[in-house]
Amino acid sequence: MSGNVPGIYTEKHIKGWSKIADAVHRHDSVIFMQLWALGRAASPEVLAKEPHAPHPYVSSSNVVLDKEKGAPKPLTKDQIKAYVGYYADAAANAIEAGLDGVEIHGANGYRQYPCDSSAVDSRLNFCVSL
Repeated sequence: MSGNVPGIYTEKHIKGWSKIADAVHRHDSVIFMQLWALGRAASPEVLAKEPHAPHPYVSSSNVVLDKEKGAPKPLTKDQIKAYVGYYADAAANAIEAGLDGVEIHGANGYRQYPCDSSAVDSRLNFCVSL
């Protein structure tokens, strides 16, 4: 989570994205939603202010992206399972909103980015689960 990041985890989000999907479809085009979780790219300060806060500063490992933010806490196996569920929920919400599909974004420090890196303990291999 970060300031000004769109979501698809509430009914309000689904209704909003539905309007966008309808507008795209009126022009005989398709629309996909890119799903991602910020992971180490998140701002701990913003996470603390989000609804239902505080959200933990977590990622797939404790690799530091920004020295000022420090290291995120590595996800536990149970948290990995929860995040897989979050992605599934977001995908279902996108389809409910009328989008034509989803893609998983996993680069540049986002939650699942370092899954193919030797820096990540194999027990935290979130990507395989997605």
